[in-house]
Order: sequence, then structure tokens, then C-alpha cells
Amino acid sequence: MGSQEYMKKIRFSFLLLCLLSLPLWLSAQCSVVATGDTTMCAGGMAHLGVNGSLLMIDYTWSPAYGLNATYLQYPVSHAEVTTTYYVSVTTLIDSELIVNGDFEQGNTGFTSDYTYNSVTLWNEGTYAIPTNPQSVHPNFSPCTDHTSGTGHMMVVNGASLANANIWCQTVHIQPNTNYAFSTWLASVHHTNPAILQFSINGVVLGIPFTALSSTCQWQQFYETWNSGTATTAQICIVNQNTALDGNDFALDDISFKPFCQAVDSVTVTISHVNADAGPETSVCTGDYVSLTASGGVGYHWDSGHNTQTVLLKPVTDTIYFVTVTDAFGCQGEDSVRVNLLPLPVVNAGPDQHICEGDIATLTVTPGVSYSWTNGATSQSTQVSPPLTSNYYVTVTDANGCHNYDSLFVWIWPKPDITVTNDTSICPDAIVTLNAGGGISYRWTPFETLSDSVGEQVTATPTDSITYTVTGTDENGCRNTAKVKIDMKECGVTIPNVFTPNNDGKNDLFAIDYKGRKSYTLKVFNRWGNLIFTSNDKNVLWDGTIHGTPCDDGVYYYLLMLDKDAYRGAVTVVR
Repeated sequence: MGSQEYMKKIRFSFLLLCLLSLPLWLSAQCSVVATGDTTMCAGGMAHLGVNGSLLMIDYTWSPAYGLNATYLQYPVSHAEVTTTYYVSVTTLIDSELIVNGDFEQGNTGFTSDYTYNSVTLWNEGTYAIPTNPQSVHPNFSPCTDHTSGTGHMMVVNGASLANANIWCQTVHIQPNTNYAFSTWLASVHHTNPAILQFSINGVVLGIPFTALSSTCQWQQFYETWNSGTATTAQICIVNQNTALDGNDFALDDISFKPFCQAVDSVTVTISHVNADAGPETSVCTGDYVSLTASGGVGYHWDSGHNTQTVLLKPVTDTIYFVTVTDAFGCQGEDSVRVNLLPLPVVNAGPDQHICEGDIATLTVTPGVSYSWTNGATSQSTQVSPPLTSNYYVTVTDANGCHNYDSLFVWIWPKPDITVTNDTSICPDAIVTLNAGGGISYRWTPFETLSDSVGEQVTATPTDSITYTVTGTDENGCRNTAKVKIDMKECGVTIPNVFTPNNDGKNDLFAIDYKGRKSYTLKVFNRWGNLIFTSNDKNVLWDGTIHGTPCDDGVYYYLLMLDKDAYRGAVTVVR
């Protein structure tokens, strides 16, 4: 056998071996293995994932319940109930059909409806294959390619013609096969970002996709397609932007690969630890109590014991905590209260001192039943004895044990508080009030007083009022006294003539009154025109109208003091 025939047989055998192993290779690429079933503690989280190659391009998890995302390769579950998750994975078969998809071979391997120009892209409908878009147009951004950052890309000054083929290439395909058509797109100028669409054999796929308005930001777009009965495909990227300005962009890493989908599942089981420390119990002072927990395989008490059953000797009422661990390492906590039953210790409290007529509250330490010498049967009782008295109380506990205690209630007499006699005053008058028989005082109401805590205070009331003074003696006992001050009307004086001649005598229309809160004066001429007004009793009319002396004669006024109105005439004589 000649060497040529021998080599032919070798090549034929290798080709046959490849064809026979192709289904196994495709099957391996189309398989998906999710992380194994897992158990997590209630309130915890479980990390899910898919073991696979870098050719996996899409992940869809369902249901979405408890997942931080449904599209990640490694999502996290925070499920609160046991859940089975299914993941569908789209995997590209590592068989690239595009020639020169990264444009490193220059302007070859594809066709375009646009005109190639390696020098400048000032005109619409032109393209170049540079390493820097700014090298073919000074207004383009200096972007780097998507592949390596130093390589070539297809830079396009798009035209306003819809459905124009930006880039096309014809490839051979297998019938009834799923393919993924993808490209990376970036704007090189921010005006009217590119709107593109995939097409195969003259039929557009999916919906148009738009570049980001920010420049040099690469973004991947892809669509899937089933070949049906076709054996060849003219795959194209077409323009859908009809704007006259902008539409300047770059393409890189165009890909057309077959893909397959596979599904796997993973079950997340939630472990709830039903920790139980047992029922509440009681024990007498000095005795031991046995506590038994349940709900797991491991136990740790806050007393330091690591056994399911513990024997404890409490010295007071105590709550014991136990941490229970199940077979999966999950933990739960429960507590049990142990009540100590001591012999009753009765304490009615210290002796009390109260002022004459006040009430003392007597309270004894807790028990089941009580008996006071005043006949009360509650834990607390209130007394108001006229003289110093001694009170006894007997306390009985739940075990029938009883004990007693006693205390004195001492009575201090109230101080004798005196105050100034009732009086009447004119408005704006000041009156002095005196108190005695105490060591400290408090006056109310205090708003019109010079002092609220003095033994002697001055009052400037605006209306009739009753003041109350509370005096306190050295024992803290208090008594009160009252003084009433009546406000009497002291009259209003309104002149009927004044002489505004600047001689220092009777130059102002001066009104005298006392005890009023509000004041409004209006002056009118004989035709009823308002010539002066004032809301301040210290701002008086000086016989002028807007600074000019008025004519001698009769003028009319309206005076409002609180709700009282005074009308009359005043004569100006110079």
C-alpha cells in the first residue's frame, strides 16, 4: 500500500471518529448539573449554583420564591419553607461560525451596504476598521475595542435609511438547530444613539436594540434563532435609526453559535428546631429541681451543662435557657422558669410621717393573703389617723406560712398660714401682699406677681383676682390662705380742647385712663376724613395732619378702650 493511500485511510478514520463522537460532545455541552440538595436552618440562607462551562450564557431559576435573583449562576435562597428549585441553562456550543467577528483581520469576511473609508467618516453611511474611532473622525470618542482593549473594531457613521445592512456574513448551518446571534455595541458619539436589529435571511429577529448614550460603554445584545430546514444563513445587523444627526457607533465580537438548553433541580429543605425546655416548675428553698429538654440531638444549658437532663439548686426565682441543636447543626432556644418557694419574710416598711389630714399608703411584701389591724385585707392600705398610731399586718403565703410586721404613722400638725386682707385697687395700681407662719411659700397665679415664692410680694393685677399662697413648715406640712383683690373703675379723662402751639403747655391731645388692656384712637376732620390713628397710648396727636399743622377748629375722635367706645369732639386752638 502506498503512502498516499495510507494517509487517506488515516484521515477517513479520524473523520469517522469525530462524527461518531459528535453526539457525545454535544450531549456533554448540553448537560447542566445544579448544586446538590441541601438543608438549611430556618432564617438562614443556602447558596445555589450551576456547575458548567464559560459557554453557559443564560440561567433561569424557578420559582422565584426566596431567591435574591432568578438570572444568576449562583443565586442565594432565603426560603422559609422547603422548596424545590428548577434551573434552565442556555449553553453555547463551542463552534463559532463567524469569520473575523473581532475585526482583527481588517475589512474582510463580511459585506455592508455602507461605504468603506479607512481615512475619514465625515459622511453618513460610511465605516472603517480602526483601533481608535477618533482616528477617523475628530468628534468621535477615543474608545478601545471590546476584545482586548488594543485591537480593531467596526466604527460606523450611520445613515438615516432604515433596514440598511450595516454588516452581513453568510454561514453554513445545520437544519433544526438553535443558534445564538450576538454582538457588542458602543456609542462613539452621544447624539441619537444607534438603533440596530438582527436579521437572518432577510427576516428581522426580535426587537430593535439601542446603544447607550454614554460613549465607549460596551453592551452585549443577542437573539436566538432556529434554523428549521435551512442549511445556510445570511446573518446581518441592520440599521433602524432614521435620525439625520448622530447614529455613530462601534461593533465588535460578532458571534453566531449553536446553543442548547438543559434543566436540573435542587431541593432546599428547611430545618425548624422545636426546642422545648419543659414546663414551668417550683421548688422550695434548699431543694434541687430536675429539668429535661427535648427537640434535638445536642443540648447546652446556660448553667454550663451539656446534657439533656440537668439537676439544679436555685437560690432565687430563675429562668434557665437551653440551646437545642438538631442533626443538621440548626439550633433553637427555649427557657423554663423555676420559682423558689421561700419562707415568708414580712416587711411593712419603715415608720411614716404625714401631715395632719394627709393619707399614708402602707404596703407589705407580697403574699397570698393579708390582715391589717384596721381591717384591710389587701397588700396595700391607706390610713389617715388623727393621732400617731401603730399598725400591724399579718401575711400568709401559698404554703400556709405566715408572719407579721408593724410600723408607726406619726402625725404632724398643719402650719397656721396668714395673708394680707382682701382689698380693692384702681387699674395699674400696685399692691403689696404679705404671708406668715411658714418657712417657704408659693403664690398662684403668679403671672402678675413680682415673685412666686416670696413671703412678701407685689401684685399688679389687670382684673379682679384671688391669689392663693401655700405655706410649708419645717416638717414639710402645708396649708393655704387666700386674698381677694377687686379692680374698681377709676374713670377716663378726655380733654375737649388743646393748644398745639409748641409753648410746652397743653400741646398734645392727652387722654388719661387706667386699667385698660387695648387702646385705639382715631381722629377725623369735619368731613369725616381720618387724619390720625394710634394703637399706642404713648403716641398722642400733636395737631398735625401728616406733619402739617391743622387749621383751628373742631375735630372728632373715636376712642376704643378694650370693648368700650368713647366718641366726642375736641377743639384745636393755637
